[in-house]
Amino acid sequence: MFARESLAEYAAHPLFRTVGIDRSFYGPLGEDELARYAAQLPAGFRCTMKVWSALTARVLEGRFGQAARPGFNPHFLDVDRFAEAVAGPVAAAFRAQLGAFVLEVPPAQGPVNPGGFADAVDRFLGAAPPGFRYAFELRDPRLLTARYVAVLRAHGASHVYNYWTRMRARFVGIFAMFSSLARFLPGRSPAARGSATTSATGFSPSRKACITAQRCSHSERR
Repeated sequence: MFARESLAEYAAHPLFRTVGIDRSFYGPLGEDELARYAAQLPAGFRCTMKVWSALTARVLEGRFGQAARPGFNPHFLDVDRFAEAVAGPVAAAFRAQLGAFVLEVPPAQGPVNPGGFADAVDRFLGAAPPGFRYAFELRDPRLLTARYVAVLRAHGASHVYNYWTRMRARFVGIFAMFSSLARFLPGRSPAARGSATTSATGFSPSRKACITAQRCSHSERR
């Protein structure tokens, strides 16, 4: 019972004004479940939601229900599959509560093609369902290039800063690329940090910094 209703308790705390839905990274959430989440949130409370890893992993490595053999993911940034499996249910039951879709791109062994990756992001954002905010969280510093930044700027999308092991050294470089056009999503103060949620709920406090590539606010695609 606690796991099913703890979101409402979390949202009632005056210091917690956003939360990240992480369980959607392991599989898309259906309309019924999203509607149950929405019913627990007060007006104006926004959540970030990770996109299903089957659509954001460049390489399949036999995890999270993906193919057992490593290889290029044919559904990487597949707009049609995203619209059907992820954006469709959210539009029907959770649109007012969604702050941004977070597309976490996991690291992969072997060589990378940063230019090809930036082009894939460009194609996805150019065809993605309108009316949503999109943010990319990279876990491979080799993909963080000026071309990638330019693509985000062109589409009004955001880059999610994370303090994950391989990305820490690129923090200064990220700010250099984005110049002064940066803001942070509302987060918790250091004094307020603690065990606000449990792993059973599938939620995590939103501590990540979303750095926008255009203006000092998230741009909503129309």
